[in-house]
Amino acid sequence: MSNHLEGVLAGNEDNYLLPFFWQRGEEESVIREEMAHAYDSGIRAVCVEARPHPDFLGPR
Repeated sequence: MSNHLEGVLAGNEDNYLLPFFWQRGEEESVIREEMAHAYDSGIRAVCVEARPHPDFLGPR
C-alpha cells in the first residue's frame, strides 16, 4: 500500500475539494454557519468569491 493511501485511510488527507464560497452580503452569523456546514462535510478550504457582492472591492 502506498504512503498516500495509508494517509488517506488514517484520515490524514489533503484538501481535494476546494469549492467556491460566493459572498452576497450575508450577515457574519450566516457566513459562520455556512463555513461550519462545509467543515462538518470534511471541506477544509474554500475559494472565497465576492464578485456578485454589491460592495465588491468596496469598504465592506
